Amino acid sequence: MNLRLKHLFAGLAIPLLSAVSLHAQNELSSFTSTGRGVASPFVTDYHALGINPSNLNWASEYDGKKVTFGFAEIAASVYSEALVKEDLRKNIFGGDFEKLNRQEKIKMIQEFTDAGTAVDVSYMWAGAAFNSEKLGGFSYTTRDNIQFSSRLNEDLSTLMYLGGTAPYFEQLILNSGDTIANTEGLSQDTLDMVQQGYTSLANAKSLSEIIGDSEISLSWVREYHFGYGKRIIDNDNIQLFVGVGAKYIVGQGLARVGTNADGEIEAFSSLAPVFGIDYGEGGDINPSSLPEGARRFEPVGQGYGFDVGVSAIIKEKLYLAVSITDFGRMKWDGNAYTLEDFKVTNLTDQGVDSNSIVEQISTFTDPDGLLAWTGETELKTKLPAKARVGARLDVHDKIRVGVEGVFAVNQEIGQLDKPIISIGGDVTPLPWIRLSAGVINGGNYDLKVPAGLTIIAAKGTWEVGIASRDMITFFSKNQPTLSASFGFLRFRV
Repeated sequence: MNLRLKHLFAGLAIPLLSAVSLHAQNELSSFTSTGRGVASPFVTDYHALGINPSNLNWASEYDGKKVTFGFAEIAASVYSEALVKEDLRKNIFGGDFEKLNRQEKIKMIQEFTDAGTAVDVSYMWAGAAFNSEKLGGFSYTTRDNIQFSSRLNEDLSTLMYLGGTAPYFEQLILNSGDTIANTEGLSQDTLDMVQQGYTSLANAKSLSEIIGDSEISLSWVREYHFGYGKRIIDNDNIQLFVGVGAKYIVGQGLARVGTNADGEIEAFSSLAPVFGIDYGEGGDINPSSLPEGARRFEPVGQGYGFDVGVSAIIKEKLYLAVSITDFGRMKWDGNAYTLEDFKVTNLTDQGVDSNSIVEQISTFTDPDGLLAWTGETELKTKLPAKARVGARLDVHDKIRVGVEGVFAVNQEIGQLDKPIISIGGDVTPLPWIRLSAGVINGGNYDLKVPAGLTIIAAKGTWEVGIASRDMITFFSKNQPTLSASFGFLRFRV
């Protein structure tokens, strides 16, 4: 099947960037933990799902509160190593981008080469937990998780910004019908007339060679998550807990473009109708095509996942937590496609002329359907499993500090680029207010300084909070992270 890559990546970018206006890698949508940057030795009740289910049976810090429930908790982060803060804000909240001239495009090629972009969004629709000293702790959540990341090499960055006028192409076909050599020093007027860049088959690179170590990936799933935790040892010195979690997963979108360890292209997609992809005639012969008239959010994948965890409380001062999360698989059987390798001989695009992320992503295109996508019956993937190790010390009844490491167990879509190491804590100067801060390094982001504020009303009956994964962004222009975590409907009874 011939499908424009422009349509694919525009379809990925637009829902993602709009959703951000609405997952942070480490703490999911737990606004109570976002500001610390440390999750596993702190989280309790439904916030423990996906992090460490053994924490579900930890005693509540609020006397008599056995049931916790919440709605509409959101966490989102957008990060770019290449864009300055103002351009990133325009991409999220809207704004006019200045048109780039050729010299500015060349500068942006240098900036984008090997620079990362990451989007993480988590929206918890509803969560509830019940904790009993005898029965243990039970919990449930419904949550949407969206992750997007990209890192482009020089070849792909050059084609993104210069399109058919890139030095890769030997000849340029103008809208006047003339064909000229692609040499340095061509005037902007001439470049504006270019309809297509062309190079001979003998000198052309394959798509896999151009992609090289570049990586673009997307995952959008909804989880229906259950968990149980139980204390199994209880004496004056130690309390030991174990827990398990299980979830049914519905997939809305999956995509990856990259190469494997052998240098072979590894590109596939499975996207729900909400992405607005027009598969054209190829959709008629794809065995996994969704029927015409399918719902916008018709699932294109389904699967399952499991979590296991162990935690200990020593002398009611030291908290230790170890877990492995997201062991499981997905089957994608709606609109499933794989991408064939081919020689790139031409490109009918003049490249990106602004710092709009949507335009940047959508520029990888040939209007004649350069990329050959093949319909598949199904695709099978594994979840990005992670190991978590955390410790917390209650220095005082009002001061808590902790450290945590999060490590990749496999290398699947949505996995961490690097381990996450974080240090953080919180202070409760008054019974109704909690301040948190920390330092995070790793994952798909550089060094970040989170901070948060939680208001506690009626002895824990109601909590409301806001946090950011990076305070540095407010004082730095480069490598910004725009992030926020909100929770206004969290209650205990």
